[in-house]
Amino acid sequence: MDFKVKHDFKYRRFSRLEYLNKEESWNEDELNLGLYYFLLEAKGEPTDSAFNQILAVKGDHASAFNYLGDTAFDLFYERDDRYIAIYYYERALTYSEQNVHAHWGLFRSTRDPRHLFKAISIEHESGNFDLINNKMNRFYAPSLINSELTVDEWKLLKSICLDERVESQIEILLCCHFHLEEYEDGIALINSAKYIPKQIIEPYLQHAHIDEDTFWSKISYYERLKLIGDAESAYEQVKKEVAKGNSNLTQEAIIKYAFEAKAYDEVIELVERAFEKEKFIHSSHVLKLQHILSSQFLGKSLDEQYEKDVNSVNYFGDTDTGSDGKVLALYLAYLVLVNINKLKSILAKRDNLHQLTDYALYKDIKANLRHESLTGHHLYDSLVDTLQELKEQWHSKRVEDSLASAKEQELDDIEIASLLMDKGEYHKALGVLSDLESSMSVNNLLGVCFENLDDFDSALEHAKLALDIMLSSGEKNSTIINNYLYCLHRSSSTIDKELYESYVELFNHSLTEGFIHHRFLHDSGNSLYKYYPFNKFTLDALVNGYFYLASAEQLNDPIELPYDNLTKDKDFVVLRPDFRLCSFSHNENSMLMWSHYAENHSGLMIEYCFEGSLPDQVGIEKIQYQHPEQRFIKKDKYLFNQYMLIKNSDWSYEKEVRLFAYKKDKVYYEKATYPNRTHNATAYIKSITVGYKFPESTVKLIQSIVATLNENRTKNLSNIVLRRAKLSDNNFFDLEYEEIA
Repeated sequence: MDFKVKHDFKYRRFSRLEYLNKEESWNEDELNLGLYYFLLEAKGEPTDSAFNQILAVKGDHASAFNYLGDTAFDLFYERDDRYIAIYYYERALTYSEQNVHAHWGLFRSTRDPRHLFKAISIEHESGNFDLINNKMNRFYAPSLINSELTVDEWKLLKSICLDERVESQIEILLCCHFHLEEYEDGIALINSAKYIPKQIIEPYLQHAHIDEDTFWSKISYYERLKLIGDAESAYEQVKKEVAKGNSNLTQEAIIKYAFEAKAYDEVIELVERAFEKEKFIHSSHVLKLQHILSSQFLGKSLDEQYEKDVNSVNYFGDTDTGSDGKVLALYLAYLVLVNINKLKSILAKRDNLHQLTDYALYKDIKANLRHESLTGHHLYDSLVDTLQELKEQWHSKRVEDSLASAKEQELDDIEIASLLMDKGEYHKALGVLSDLESSMSVNNLLGVCFENLDDFDSALEHAKLALDIMLSSGEKNSTIINNYLYCLHRSSSTIDKELYESYVELFNHSLTEGFIHHRFLHDSGNSLYKYYPFNKFTLDALVNGYFYLASAEQLNDPIELPYDNLTKDKDFVVLRPDFRLCSFSHNENSMLMWSHYAENHSGLMIEYCFEGSLPDQVGIEKIQYQHPEQRFIKKDKYLFNQYMLIKNSDWSYEKEVRLFAYKKDKVYYEKATYPNRTHNATAYIKSITVGYKFPESTVKLIQSIVATLNENRTKNLSNIVLRRAKLSDNNFFDLEYEEIA
């Protein structure tokens, strides 16, 4: 599915989706009829007629609902929107429990292994082993380890994995052996494997079936790094121990730590010093490759003798050059960087470049990056970043070439105009845009061109056309409104004051439209935490299910929402200071936040699970933290972000996420129950934690409130967990939480 279509749905750009209303579009692309259905739904219009069209095409209800599930899965791609696809797959299952398509769709949407098991079992009964292999290879096996399958289901899954017609599934088999208590078989598999995901091997360690040495030797570099900290910190610790004379690490091990910490200058120095001391080193190929790679990353010339030596060995077949493929990973990284540099040379010397993906050098890079020895290696991300930098440079050069030969390339006229505008060639862009059919995008670009040519009357004419099209489509686009108001400000025209203010109000309301819920809001899971004082206002919000949005005057930071300072000396400002906000945190356990926001540990912390949808004209986004001086330098850029979404770095420990709206002081929330439409935020309470100084006499009141909230919970939703904070038994400077029965 075209990403532009997904983007237009996500940001409710209905004017760009009008083509879906035409029946002929339904035959142009199989997905368009489904997109038309969801366009009607997004606008709040009846979908019965569209569903009947789908039913006529698909032939039966199960297939129709599967089709809508597939369309929703592609269209609503954010994790928090998966409930839409889930709804349609579940509807398909009501017509046939043996519906493999629906079970697989539910597995893709929920990652619930029970649906995978059901789909594989049905395929097994039908003898569809190619489909079984396809599904198993697309499955993240670690998610299976905690599955609550029955003994018979585990046995069936094991028998399927052991079938000679099924490709090797070591990780799934390890889960089966563990749950069937076949530990010796599991240990044998562990010993035969190169790497085992931490989630799968950890239960074997916890139940004392393997020792810690085996555990550490079998998990990947990244998983080890997560357990011991970042590579830079590890290397700093190594250097301190070496300086004290306490380290028993070999020189090779020290170089390895330096290399993983990206201290490349030090790697080069350490390797050269090692070879000065000793000509024959067992791990010489490793050290030479680390030296070469460090030089490559630093853009230095490569040591010719080292390069000759490393290329004289067959790393793909020689077992004496290193252990467990680690030398091969370094050699593959070297090959990747060599080819990237060759492509950079082509980029610098040639015009009319082909697609980067067409070059054999690029294909070799991708093949090497996919090699099992390099996947998961600590260099992998750096190599991908270096390749991405090349791709961006390549794309920029091809854009220049494409613009120079637009007719031959058959570029979209709007794309050509946008490229010309990026280069400041506004007259040429006008020539392209003037011949196009009127639309919101075309008129907006025309307005911007005239604006940059200081023809504000013409700019206003087109900005008004763009605004009218936007209003007729039901879309809310702050850029379109702002451009119109700015052109009006700079032109010789005026409009009625009341009408002007209505556009200003619409602009401020629409500013939130771009700040929708997304998966990057969360460190893990969907949870955000809010620290509350214990008072009647907190109880009212808790009992009645709403978030209170505070005004600037009610915030604890005196320079929060610095509207006056940001807008003074500006001759055109349509942003208004009437935004309100509700603060949440990623930080589940913060002494400072308990002190600042929960009345010195005598209040509450509530964990909310956000599912995705927000009411119209309500936004949510992470806070960015900047040093005060840096913040001042950037104060004229992205005015709304400076006003609402940036704080001084002193507050970074809060890890804040803000819910905000214009002239709205309450946002109600409720559990999502698709397809029922709601005008509230889709969120619910997962847990409530009382502070360690919370009055014992008041705990029963909270228990009573939690009991009432649990009684009214949506079915299949876990009860709210009530916890108490206490000083840690191990460290009285830390807090830990215990559940209240």
